[in-house]
Amino acid sequence: MRRHPRATPAPTGDCPWEAALDAIGEDLIIMGCLDPSIWVSGPVAGIGPALDRLITPRLRASRFVLAPFADGISVELERFHAIRDWLAKSR
Repeated sequence: MRRHPRATPAPTGDCPWEAALDAIGEDLIIMGCLDPSIWVSGPVAGIGPALDRLITPRLRASRFVLAPFADGISVELERFHAIRDWLAKSR
C-alpha cells in the first residue's frame, strides 16, 4: 500500500480524503477546501465539477466540513454563489 505523506487532496497534495478516513477512521472530522488553483484562480465554471470530484458518496456520509477559505485574499462573490448553486443541485 502506498504511504501518503500529506492528507491533502490532489493537485496540491497527494492523499485522497478516503485514504485519510481509512488511516484514521470514520470518526475523523475533515475540514477540507477546494484547491486554490480552482477556488481562487480557476474558472468559476470549474468549481461545481471540482466539488463533484471532491465530495464522493463516502465523503458526503462522513464528518466533512467544506471550508471555502477566503481569509486575507480577494475572492469574488460569484465563486461562493457557485458553491451555493452546487449545494442546491446536489441535495
